[in-house]
Amino acid sequence: MADNDNNNGNDFKSRAAQAEADAMEDLRLEQSARRSAERRETAAQARREDFDRAMAHGAKLRGESPPPDEPPASSPGSGPQERTPENSTKKVQTKGIPRNHFSFKPLDSAFSFLAGPSDTPADGSGNRPLDESHVIPEFFNRETDTVLQGANNTLICLGRDRNPADRTENWSPDSLSRSEKSGYSDHMAAGAIDIVAGRMSPFPVADFGTGKPIVLGPLYNTVRSNSLQGKRLSDGIHPGMMMDAARIYISQMTDVDEYFKISKPLKKEMVAYDDFGLLSYRNTKIDNPGAPASAIMLKADRVRMHARQNIKFITRGNHETVNSQGNQINASDVGIHLVANNGKKVTHPDQDLPQQPMVLGSNLEMALEQIVKLVEETTRIINNVITFQTEFNRTLAMHHHETATGPALWNLMNAAKGISTDLALLTTGDLQCTFNKLNLAQFKIRFLDHESEEYINSKYNTVN
Repeated sequence: MADNDNNNGNDFKSRAAQAEADAMEDLRLEQSARRSAERRETAAQARREDFDRAMAHGAKLRGESPPPDEPPASSPGSGPQERTPENSTKKVQTKGIPRNHFSFKPLDSAFSFLAGPSDTPADGSGNRPLDESHVIPEFFNRETDTVLQGANNTLICLGRDRNPADRTENWSPDSLSRSEKSGYSDHMAAGAIDIVAGRMSPFPVADFGTGKPIVLGPLYNTVRSNSLQGKRLSDGIHPGMMMDAARIYISQMTDVDEYFKISKPLKKEMVAYDDFGLLSYRNTKIDNPGAPASAIMLKADRVRMHARQNIKFITRGNHETVNSQGNQINASDVGIHLVANNGKKVTHPDQDLPQQPMVLGSNLEMALEQIVKLVEETTRIINNVITFQTEFNRTLAMHHHETATGPALWNLMNAAKGISTDLALLTTGDLQCTFNKLNLAQFKIRFLDHESEEYINSKYNTVN
């Protein structure tokens, strides 16, 4: 009993020490992430200050007078004020507070009967319209594109495949440096449909206040611009980032993962046991041929699909062995991959986060059933050993020898030890085996019974 108590105490200490070590490691990772964020913020602040000094020096060389402390509000259709040391320290504008980041357009005379005089803002209140065309950047459409554009920063482009990762495609102040060739746009059979809402989010800008409009192609990924950062808005400054808020991109021929910077997933594979009896693993790339293919891409802050009955995600099949480009589909390229954080660790963005295989519930259930049976059989074996050992101990404790004068008295010390051993085997052996059997039975009822609320498999979802 004392040995068992000591073992339990040691086990508790070991778990406590491990928990403390895990907590210290979590704290270390959190502190490291915080320090990295502080370093990035310090570097960004230094770049902003350098930019401010350069702007002030340039204005001084040009003989321009500094702007007033409180520049006038932007007029409808004008861009933000030029960045200066005075307005660079303003707070970054918060999306939605207020509702507008530039002045609303005045109500068009054709609609002035809706709400009073002609200078009434078209801000969407009541039955007024809301026209945002004065803050939407011009779309860089190519010669054969058909573009449908709404007044509230929505756009549909019927054209050819394009990869705006090239700076000359999506973000270049110099119109002469732009190129209509990107992606597979110079290939036949590379038609594309681009549906987007919220171009140049979170704060679209039509121009820099110089009368020169911004011409902007699609933004598949977030772009940071020093030209925008710090520009004056209605209630703060521009954060310097821009993206298209929500998009559905459909292309007949494209390299969709490359365009949208989707990481090629790594797979964690078991290799073998090492010298210490521990499993070792290696990371291998999941086969993903680089040839172009047709694709549909959905991208937004949140993506939802809601079916009234069920949803099926299906790949390949016996009747779909060739893709739309005429290429044979590899058997290893038909998987479904759920990739969080684009395959990178949140705490260490420079480290890959390998993919691991999904567990097949029915196979897992069978494996657990077999493990439970093996544990039950082991419990029975131990119980039998305890029973036989108890009988032997009793015989040995009561053993005595015959002498010439008759039977000798048995050894009282052996008898006492036999009684104490019987009690120990009963409490730490026989009863423990009985409790273990009960626990195993309860485990099966809780987790392996189809009718249990804690059944390990889903009642609705399947995977192969």
